[in-house]
Amino acid sequence: LTSSVEVRIVKLLENKQSYNFWMLCDLKIQFDRHMNKGKYLLAEPLVAAISALNKTEGLYRKAQVLKALNRSTEAHKILQQLQVHCERTKCTEIIIRAMLSMAEHHWESSGFSTALPLVLQALALAREHHLQALASETILHLAFTQVTASRDSDCIQALELVQFSSRWAVLQVLIKK
Repeated sequence: LTSSVEVRIVKLLENKQSYNFWMLCDLKIQFDRHMNKGKYLLAEPLVAAISALNKTEGLYRKAQVLKALNRSTEAHKILQQLQVHCERTKCTEIIIRAMLSMAEHHWESSGFSTALPLVLQALALAREHHLQALASETILHLAFTQVTASRDSDCIQALELVQFSSRWAVLQVLIKK
């Protein structure tokens, strides 16, 4: 499917910026496929290519690979640097993703109480900037943080928020009317 789309899009793309955007998307898809299959060493070379097109996205992907390769300390340092950089450049989506990754780092060290403020801050940013998909993902992180910290009732409330805020739930309400 992606190769069929690529052939059509490349013909439509007249300028270099559009072509670079397509290449970045294609590289991110390849990267995610490798990561999801557990082929971290195949994902690693894609980081350089992603970085050539978008330095910020490349740093985020590098942190993901390092984390997957059990180099969590290095990944955490990169995520902290990335968060500071993105706060200056107003790249809210990456800030939120970095915060969620850092929260996952805290989960690994059983620091659920230190993960909670990060997740809540990420949720506030996602809602403030109307990033619904990231807000839903963040609420799932919040629910996991709460259930692992033995706060089951808070977890249930968070999961109800995801259900309520999802587009499907909104469509169901509209259909019933």
